[in-house]
Amino acid sequence: MGVRWICFDNGSLDTRAELLSLGFDLVMLSKENLGQGPAINFLMSSVRTPYLMMLEDDWELVNPERRLFFNDSIQFMAAHPEIGTIKLDTCHFLDFSDSAVYSGPHYSDQGRIPFYVQNPEMLWGGFCFPPAITRTEVMKSIGECTEEQPYRRGWAESYYSAHFSRVSYAAKSPKMLLFKHISEQPSSGWSDG
Repeated sequence: MGVRWICFDNGSLDTRAELLSLGFDLVMLSKENLGQGPAINFLMSSVRTPYLMMLEDDWELVNPERRLFFNDSIQFMAAHPEIGTIKLDTCHFLDFSDSAVYSGPHYSDQGRIPFYVQNPEMLWGGFCFPPAITRTEVMKSIGECTEEQPYRRGWAESYYSAHFSRVSYAAKSPKMLLFKHISEQPSSGWSDG
Protein backbone atom coordinates (compact mmCIF):
# COMPACT_ATOMS: atom_id res chain seq x y z
CA MET A 1 0.00 0.00 0.00
CA GLY A 2 1.33 3.40 -0.92
CA VAL A 3 1.63 5.97 1.85
CA ARG A 4 0.84 9.68 1.43
CA TRP A 5 1.55 12.33 4.06
CA ILE A 6 -0.92 15.23 3.96
CA CYS A 7 -0.87 18.33 6.16
CA PHE A 8 -3.54 20.95 6.79
CA ASP A 9 -2.02 24.02 8.44
CA ASN A 10 -4.86 25.90 10.10
CA GLY A 11 -3.59 29.45 10.36
CA SER A 12 -0.17 28.80 11.95
CA LEU A 13 1.62 31.42 9.89
CA ASP A 14 4.84 31.30 11.93
CA THR A 15 5.47 27.61 11.14
CA ARG A 16 4.83 27.50 7.39
CA ALA A 17 8.47 27.31 6.29
CA GLU A 18 9.09 24.49 8.74
CA LEU A 19 5.98 22.61 7.61
CA LEU A 20 6.97 22.91 3.97
CA SER A 21 10.43 21.51 4.78
CA LEU A 22 9.09 18.31 6.37
CA GLY A 23 8.45 16.49 3.09
CA PHE A 24 4.66 16.19 3.06
CA ASP A 25 3.17 14.98 -0.21
CA LEU A 26 0.51 17.69 0.02
CA VAL A 27 0.24 20.77 2.25
CA MET A 28 -2.84 22.99 2.45
CA LEU A 29 -2.10 26.37 4.00
CA SER A 30 -4.78 28.60 5.48
CA LYS A 31 -4.16 32.23 6.43
CA GLU A 32 -6.88 32.01 9.08
CA ASN A 33 -7.76 29.38 11.65
CA LEU A 34 -10.80 27.94 9.91
CA GLY A 35 -11.58 25.39 12.60
CA GLN A 36 -11.86 21.61 12.67
CA GLY A 37 -14.60 21.22 10.04
CA PRO A 38 -12.73 22.62 7.01
CA ALA A 39 -9.54 20.83 8.05
CA ILE A 40 -11.25 17.44 8.30
CA ASN A 41 -13.17 17.98 5.07
CA PHE A 42 -10.02 18.94 3.15
CA LEU A 43 -8.06 15.99 4.47
CA MET A 44 -10.88 13.54 3.71
CA SER A 45 -11.23 14.87 0.16
CA SER A 46 -7.51 14.27 -0.35
CA VAL A 47 -7.26 10.68 0.93
CA ARG A 48 -6.69 8.10 -1.82
CA THR A 49 -5.84 5.07 0.34
CA PRO A 50 -8.24 2.53 1.93
CA TYR A 51 -7.01 3.44 5.43
CA LEU A 52 -5.99 6.72 7.02
CA MET A 53 -4.42 7.97 10.22
CA MET A 54 -5.24 11.46 11.50
CA LEU A 55 -2.66 13.04 13.76
CA GLU A 56 -2.99 16.49 15.30
CA ASP A 57 0.13 18.43 16.17
CA ASP A 58 -0.14 17.86 19.92
CA TRP A 59 0.43 14.10 19.83
CA GLU A 60 3.81 12.48 20.35
CA LEU A 61 5.02 9.08 19.14
CA VAL A 62 6.16 7.27 22.29
CA ASN A 63 6.58 3.68 21.08
CA PRO A 64 8.16 3.87 17.61
CA GLU A 65 9.17 0.20 17.67
CA ARG A 66 5.48 -0.73 17.62
CA ARG A 67 4.96 0.77 14.18
CA LEU A 68 5.51 -2.76 12.88
CA PHE A 69 2.05 -3.59 14.20
CA PHE A 70 0.33 -1.23 11.75
CA ASN A 71 0.25 -4.09 9.25
CA ASP A 72 -1.41 -6.38 11.78
CA SER A 73 -4.06 -3.78 12.53
CA ILE A 74 -4.89 -3.32 8.86
CA GLN A 75 -5.07 -7.10 8.39
CA PHE A 76 -7.35 -7.34 11.42
CA MET A 77 -9.64 -4.67 9.97
CA ALA A 78 -9.61 -6.38 6.57
CA ALA A 79 -10.76 -9.62 8.25
CA HIS A 80 -13.37 -7.79 10.36
CA PRO A 81 -15.30 -5.36 8.15
CA GLU A 82 -17.45 -4.27 11.11
CA ILE A 83 -14.37 -2.57 12.64
CA GLY A 84 -13.94 0.94 11.31
CA THR A 85 -11.07 2.24 13.43
CA ILE A 86 -8.30 1.05 15.73
CA LYS A 87 -7.25 3.63 18.29
CA LEU A 88 -3.55 4.12 18.99
CA ASP A 89 -3.50 6.49 21.97
CA THR A 90 -2.33 5.85 25.53
CA CYS A 91 -5.38 7.59 27.01
CA HIS A 92 -9.12 6.81 27.22
CA PHE A 93 -10.41 3.59 28.75
CA LEU A 94 -7.49 1.20 29.00
CA ASP A 95 -8.96 -1.31 31.45
CA PHE A 96 -9.41 -4.05 28.87
CA SER A 97 -10.92 -6.39 31.47
CA ASP A 98 -13.97 -4.10 31.86
CA SER A 99 -16.71 -5.95 29.97
CA ALA A 100 -18.96 -2.88 30.08
CA VAL A 101 -16.43 -1.07 27.88
CA TYR A 102 -14.76 -3.84 25.85
CA SER A 103 -15.50 -7.21 24.31
CA GLY A 104 -12.58 -9.45 23.56
CA PRO A 105 -9.84 -10.24 23.18
CA HIS A 106 -10.09 -10.91 19.46
CA TYR A 107 -6.93 -11.67 17.49
CA SER A 108 -5.36 -10.80 14.16
CA ASP A 109 -4.83 -13.61 11.66
CA GLN A 110 -1.30 -14.03 12.96
CA GLY A 111 -2.67 -14.38 16.49
CA ARG A 112 -0.03 -12.02 17.86
CA ILE A 113 -2.07 -9.01 18.86
CA PRO A 114 -5.19 -8.94 21.04
CA PHE A 115 -7.83 -6.42 19.96
CA TYR A 116 -10.74 -5.27 22.11
CA VAL A 117 -13.94 -3.86 20.60
CA GLN A 118 -15.35 -0.83 22.38
CA ASN A 119 -18.96 -0.47 23.45
CA PRO A 120 -20.25 2.24 21.07
CA GLU A 121 -22.61 3.56 23.74
CA MET A 122 -19.72 4.55 25.97
CA LEU A 123 -18.29 8.07 25.91
CA TRP A 124 -15.88 8.14 22.94
CA GLY A 125 -16.95 4.57 22.19
CA GLY A 126 -16.87 5.35 18.52
CA PHE A 127 -14.65 7.64 16.48
CA CYS A 128 -12.66 10.38 18.18
CA PHE A 129 -9.76 12.60 17.17
CA PRO A 130 -6.91 10.88 19.07
CA PRO A 131 -4.62 8.97 16.67
CA ALA A 132 -6.16 5.90 15.04
CA ILE A 133 -6.00 3.82 11.90
CA THR A 134 -9.40 4.35 10.29
CA ARG A 135 -11.13 2.77 7.33
CA THR A 136 -11.52 5.53 4.74
CA GLU A 137 -14.88 4.31 3.42
CA VAL A 138 -16.36 4.53 6.92
CA MET A 139 -15.24 8.13 7.35
CA LYS A 140 -16.60 9.06 3.93
CA SER A 141 -19.93 7.37 4.71
CA ILE A 142 -20.37 9.73 7.69
CA GLY A 143 -20.22 12.67 5.32
CA GLU A 144 -18.70 16.09 5.59
CA CYS A 145 -18.27 17.83 8.90
CA THR A 146 -20.33 20.97 9.13
CA GLU A 147 -18.20 24.05 8.61
CA GLU A 148 -20.71 26.39 10.22
CA GLN A 149 -20.18 25.14 13.77
CA PRO A 150 -17.02 26.64 15.30
CA TYR A 151 -14.64 24.01 16.63
CA ARG A 152 -15.30 23.01 20.18
CA ARG A 153 -13.71 19.75 21.27
CA GLY A 154 -16.76 18.33 23.01
CA TRP A 155 -19.12 19.10 20.14
CA ALA A 156 -16.81 17.90 17.40
CA GLU A 157 -15.88 14.60 19.01
CA SER A 158 -19.40 13.76 20.16
CA TYR A 159 -20.72 14.58 16.65
CA TYR A 160 -18.27 12.23 14.96
CA SER A 161 -18.64 9.56 17.62
CA ALA A 162 -22.43 9.52 17.32
CA HIS A 163 -22.32 9.23 13.54
CA PHE A 164 -19.47 6.72 13.50
CA SER A 165 -21.11 4.38 16.01
CA ARG A 166 -24.16 4.03 13.74
CA VAL A 167 -22.11 2.46 10.97
CA SER A 168 -19.04 0.84 12.55
CA TYR A 169 -17.16 -0.22 15.67
CA ALA A 170 -13.95 1.00 17.25
CA ALA A 171 -11.24 -1.27 18.62
CA LYS A 172 -8.14 -0.84 20.72
CA SER A 173 -5.17 -3.04 21.56
CA PRO A 174 -2.76 -2.92 24.50
CA LYS A 175 -0.01 -3.69 21.96
CA MET A 176 -0.86 -0.69 19.76
CA LEU A 177 -0.53 2.20 22.21
CA LEU A 178 1.75 4.37 20.11
CA PHE A 179 0.86 7.99 20.84
CA LYS A 180 0.80 10.13 23.95
CA HIS A 181 -1.06 13.44 24.17
CA ILE A 182 1.60 16.04 24.97
CA SER A 183 -0.41 17.79 27.68
CA GLU A 184 -1.84 14.63 29.26
CA GLN A 185 -0.44 11.74 31.26
CA PRO A 186 -1.17 8.23 29.98
CA SER A 187 -4.16 6.47 31.50
CA SER A 188 -3.43 4.75 34.80
CA GLY A 189 -3.99 1.39 33.13
CA TRP A 190 -1.31 2.05 30.52
CA SER A 191 1.87 0.01 30.54
CA ASP A 192 4.98 0.50 28.44
CA GLY A 193 5.71 -3.23 28.64
